Amino acid sequence: MSPMRVLIATDQAGGHTAAEVSAAVARGWASGAPGTALAVVGLAEGGEGWLRAAARLWSAEVEVAVDGGDLLLTTRQRRRVAVSPVPGGPAEPFWRRPSSRGAGRALAAALSDHPAEVVLDLTATTAHDAGEGLLAALGGPAAARAALDGVRLVGVVAGTELAQPLLGLRGITARRGQAGAGADDPARMLATDAALERFARAVDPVAAEAPGAGAAGGCGFAVLALGGELVEGPAWLAREADLATTLARADLVVTATTGFDFASRGGAVVQQVARWAGEVLRPCVVLAGSVQVGAREMRLMGVESAHGLGPVPVAGEPAALDLDALEQLAARVARSWVRP
Repeated sequence: MSPMRVLIATDQAGGHTAAEVSAAVARGWASGAPGTALAVVGLAEGGEGWLRAAARLWSAEVEVAVDGGDLLLTTRQRRRVAVSPVPGGPAEPFWRRPSSRGAGRALAAALSDHPAEVVLDLTATTAHDAGEGLLAALGGPAAARAALDGVRLVGVVAGTELAQPLLGLRGITARRGQAGAGADDPARMLATDAALERFARAVDPVAAEAPGAGAAGGCGFAVLALGGELVEGPAWLAREADLATTLARADLVVTATTGFDFASRGGAVVQQVARWAGEVLRPCVVLAGSVQVGAREMRLMGVESAHGLGPVPVAGEPAALDLDALEQLAARVARSWVRP
């Protein structure tokens, strides 16, 4: 009989990187079910965790620099560059139209090496300017298009923003206003939305109406106007790792998170992994610091079973995940999946 094949795909959790979390699960699973064929992939939605997961897939180093007060993380593979700017300052109210210039400087830095492809992480941006600052950092729309001639541009955004409109009643200004940031001043909201519309329609009226144009405070519009593609972080990493092939061959999919509750459903990566497992009719198991979801609810989420390390933490306490305990949990769960 061929060995059971298990795919371990986790996000960073409890203050540990995705690589550390997935390695702990893999060690435990190998201990509890010797002979299991394990495939391990680290995933993340964005930010430093995503960049480091990309570097691991590329067998590359992460370069760290400070640019205009922003932290700039970069990794390279041949003629491909992935860059993740982390804003250093506090977020400003949307009516001040905080700039995406930091993202533009990051893109400009990536282009200085004349790559064939740039993957720009936009998940941490606090902009609200329809990408005006991003384009300005490259010399304006025309200069930006020239700089990207022959370069494939990919913008990494949150999965919840892949269909986000830029303008109108469902646009980014309306959404922030509905969240309470300026809802008391409809005139200011209308003026902000009108300013974004004037800029976006002058640059690219088609991209201004495209789904995802409102992602990352409108940086999605800039990426689309430059002929780029928008993708969520876990999906891009899965594509790089050829996860579809691994999923098709797996008998079981395992992921991990700090807490698995009904509100967060374990976070974006757990949700995505469960969805992928469901698409190929493979059971998905969640290992977590704590579990607050019943069996019926978790199955509606596409999760076969979830196993926690201990009781639910007291409100206000920092979330944590002990890697040794996670390893031991993985070993116990693995024994229940050993083929007879």
